[in-house]
Amino acid sequence: MEVSVKQKRRWLIEFALVSLVPVLLVGVFVAQAIRSNVGSARIASARDRAQVLAADALHRGLGSNPDVSRGTTQDEQNRLDSAFGGLERRGELSRVVVRSAEGAIAYSDNHALIGDGSTPPNGAKRALGGAITSDVVDSSAETGGPALEVFAPLRGAGSDAAGGSVELWIPYGPIGAAITAQAHELYWFLGMGLFALWLVTIGVVAGASQRLRRQAAEKEEQALSDGLTGLPNRTMFQSLIEQAMSAAGRRKQMGVVMLMDLDRFKDVNDTLGHHNGDLLLQRIGSRLHSVLRDTETVARLGGDEFAILLPEVPDRQSVVPVVRRVLKVLEEPVVVGGLALQCEGSIGIAIFPEHGSTVESVVRAADVAMYMAKENRSGYEFYDARRHEHRHDAGRLALIGELRRAMDETELVLYYQPKVDLETGQARGVEALARWHHPERGLLSPDEFIPLAERSNLLRPMTLYLLDTALRQCNSWRTRGLEVSVAVNLSMQNLIDLRLPNDLARLLTSWRLPPGSLELEITESTIMADHRRAMTILTRLNKMGVTLTVDDFGTGYSSLAYLQSLPVSAIKIDKSFVLSMAEDPANATIVQSTIDLGHNLGLQVIAEGVENQESYAKLAALGCDYAQGYFLSRPLSPEKATAWLEAFSGRDDPLEASAEPVSEHAGAGELAEWALEAPSSGAAAPPREKI
Repeated sequence: MEVSVKQKRRWLIEFALVSLVPVLLVGVFVAQAIRSNVGSARIASARDRAQVLAADALHRGLGSNPDVSRGTTQDEQNRLDSAFGGLERRGELSRVVVRSAEGAIAYSDNHALIGDGSTPPNGAKRALGGAITSDVVDSSAETGGPALEVFAPLRGAGSDAAGGSVELWIPYGPIGAAITAQAHELYWFLGMGLFALWLVTIGVVAGASQRLRRQAAEKEEQALSDGLTGLPNRTMFQSLIEQAMSAAGRRKQMGVVMLMDLDRFKDVNDTLGHHNGDLLLQRIGSRLHSVLRDTETVARLGGDEFAILLPEVPDRQSVVPVVRRVLKVLEEPVVVGGLALQCEGSIGIAIFPEHGSTVESVVRAADVAMYMAKENRSGYEFYDARRHEHRHDAGRLALIGELRRAMDETELVLYYQPKVDLETGQARGVEALARWHHPERGLLSPDEFIPLAERSNLLRPMTLYLLDTALRQCNSWRTRGLEVSVAVNLSMQNLIDLRLPNDLARLLTSWRLPPGSLELEITESTIMADHRRAMTILTRLNKMGVTLTVDDFGTGYSSLAYLQSLPVSAIKIDKSFVLSMAEDPANATIVQSTIDLGHNLGLQVIAEGVENQESYAKLAALGCDYAQGYFLSRPLSPEKATAWLEAFSGRDDPLEASAEPVSEHAGAGELAEWALEAPSSGAAAPPREKI
């Protein structure tokens, strides 16, 4: 949510006030230290000056070797009065007391004290030991104000021993005034410095906070928006539905979720390429946004699927004009790749809370209605539980609930189709293909349950389950000495899941397999659905050592620049080109060009859809690396795949031995049921250097 300017200002003021407290505390501490240091320096200076003046006066009154052990004579007292009197008149001294080593007062500017033998103060005693001490005392009664009391030893010329002590009182008023003046000057500099530091701190924090907020906003936008169209993505859209459902519940109102799928969008991709398909999606997204009100939201959920949220509608009939506006704007031609394309869409409509009380149930209802609209070619359909219950979409909903049970009860299984090295004729890997042994519907193909998993929260656990199954089987083969890799197909949602690299690392470690034993097949459209995020994950997988292959190559971008940017090791030519390459020279040329392109980029090339001897021989002659298809083998159960691999992995010309008993799992009779007759040895290409 965007933070208001007023809120930002309030946060800055609060920080400024809070940060001012430690600045003030530092200022107080430093100010005290400054005053203490200035005071000490001023007092030391005054004390030293007083000592110098007193030494000069004593020298004039008592000579260079003063001896006060027997007191002072009247003449000495007169000279001392004259010397110290001048200092007192100038305000540099206010009292002088000279004591003998025994503590008796030999001289004082107050003659009444001369001869006093009372116990001397501690300062006088320490002065006899050579120490100089000072302290500020209250002498208001004697001098009219505070004074700096100094005790110093009385020494003769060339003597280190003290023959007495001198007590000097220095007026403290001038000293205190000088300390205050100097301290105030330093206080001013300190205050200005701390104030500048405070302002700089606020500026730095405000700037850093603004940058952090901007970065957080950019990351949030990237996480919640579609990279292609800039519209909200699935995560953001589901959050908006949740907010709208909460608000509608409080106000006792209804809202609407629409799911829209573009009809025959795949034809645009296949004919004009993904780049032009992306341009079409961008322009359609912009058009959809233009026909909605500010309170209504359009999002792109992925591929050619869009969604619209109407958070507040008065009744069911008010939805129809919005739907018609959307369909009408789709009918307007869109110029892409030099062609004016007219798009059509199928819209499924679900109303909350009528059709569901949770985000998942409402989206599922809209999804069912959308497929009904596509099937009936009606343009749009409102979800109707009674009318849809007996249709295949109700079965689709039931299958979603059965998917998790299928994983728990191992109904989801993998069949394996071998890939053969065209240079050696030996099997070097397999592709894992998912099947569902449904207890009532029989063997279901991936097309019947993978899309259901993609539209629910089961895709991730199902993917991990199948990956674990494939790697367990690969480990079993390698234990038997069959050094083969296993290839697994990934969907778009798998490829943008940032947890995928860590999941694969954990599974590979669990089954003690090298990363290269796993091959991931991704289609071009899967990569381009969220190119930036997909590239991040593919780069991590490539650094791990996992083999990456572009599946169905030739049906999408298929450009040199595109391939150079992908961290892949191989490309798999789409079977639509391979199936007819023997009869169609154009497709044969495409296959040959693809093989040359892949090798020039340092990639291995795999051909799928090899269903006859002629195609197999032609691919070998063209230098294709691997072949896969019904001519070599249909997808096999784990047991039969093991037998096939044992037969065709270690012989010089294994494809000629398909009728022999090859494994403890399968005899000659059983193997003959599923092993096809191999091409003759003449089909193999001459030895060539690997690219």
